[in-house]
Amino acid sequence: MNPLLVRIDDRLIHGQVIVGWARSLGVNCIVVANDEFSHDEFQKELVAMACPPNMEILILGVEEAISKFKGGEFEDKRTILLLDTPKDALRLIKEGVKISEINVGGMRSANDRIKILPWVFLNEEEISIFRQIRYLGVKLEARAVPTDPKVDLLDLIEKAVTSHFKNVKS
Repeated sequence: MNPLLVRIDDRLIHGQVIVGWARSLGVNCIVVANDEFSHDEFQKELVAMACPPNMEILILGVEEAISKFKGGEFEDKRTILLLDTPKDALRLIKEGVKISEINVGGMRSANDRIKILPWVFLNEEEISIFRQIRYLGVKLEARAVPTDPKVDLLDLIEKAVTSHFKNVKS
């Protein structure tokens, strides 16, 4: 089974994911695919303590996550896949993990980033990667929580980029 939700959020696992998304989707497994996080035993322990006891939490490197998804390890589970960058999402897609839609949650502000939504800021590389992901047939939507309306991320990106460059030229 494909993940019920693939979410890019630079905070990875937090209250919106556990309380909002996992509950509304009836999830019993959350997979965090992040190379750095997968090697941090302290962070893994903190996450395990913050999650409900009936929910399986796996923190894997991206390659291991690719292998497990392609190998069908999550076929009998209701799974959320969490990533912190669009680059990792593109990597999973190109390696053959079946992803039909990606939800974009929080991506923090930084000097080189354009505001797309109050909680989504993207740099040029991330915008390019999201365009590649869409080209590969994956839907992109932005929503903080499940009760928010779905918004097409690429439409928002195009509007924000156009607006940004109009303001820069002025």
